[in-house]
This record gives sequence, structure tokens and C-alpha cells, in this order.
Amino acid sequence: MNRRLYILIGAQRSGKSYFSNDLLQKYKAAGNTGIVYNLGKPTDFAAAKEIFLCSEKQHVLNFGKSWKENPEFILYEDETEIKDFRNFCPDWKGRAAKTARLDLTQERLFF
Repeated sequence: MNRRLYILIGAQRSGKSYFSNDLLQKYKAAGNTGIVYNLGKPTDFAAAKEIFLCSEKQHVLNFGKSWKENPEFILYEDETEIKDFRNFCPDWKGRAAKTARLDLTQERLFF
């Protein structure tokens, strides 16, 4: 599988979100899946639908306390349904999602 990860760094108002949104639309048009992590402004990334990464507490509720022995952030909420992130690419084929950042501890588990 050809996976690509793009990380864009730049000063405020340098065009990061503009470039990313354009790239996201091209990915979708080609039938690919995209996800934007760290939304920026609420008006950014109109081409993507917002999802919510589940917290550590939500993972424990779904998998039990044994989840903490080998924690993996694999759950996200799409509207009202909790889904497995391991199926994200097939579930979102030709679409894009965006999500806000997690706190640092949870972010490390996610990545």
C-alpha cells in the first residue's frame, strides 16, 4: 500500500491551510482518503467532515481496564457512531475527515 504522510510547517498566514485544503480536494477527487489532524480555524478544510478521536476514558469503557496494559488509540466517533480507526481508509474512501488535536499524552498513543 502506498501511504503518504504530509506535514506542513510555516508561519501564520503563510498558506498552509489553503495548500492543504487544495491537496485534500485533489486526494478526494482521485478516490483517496485524507485526514487533517489539528483543524486550524473552524472555516478551514471545508472539504473534510469533522470526526472526534475517542479519549482514553472512552477506550477503557469499550475495551475494559485491560486496555491500559497495551494502549492503542483506535476509536473515533463519526457523528453518533463509534468506529475502529484501523478501518478508516476503506470506510472513508474518496472522502476526507478532520479532527482536533488530542492532549500530548493521548497524542503520543495515537501516533
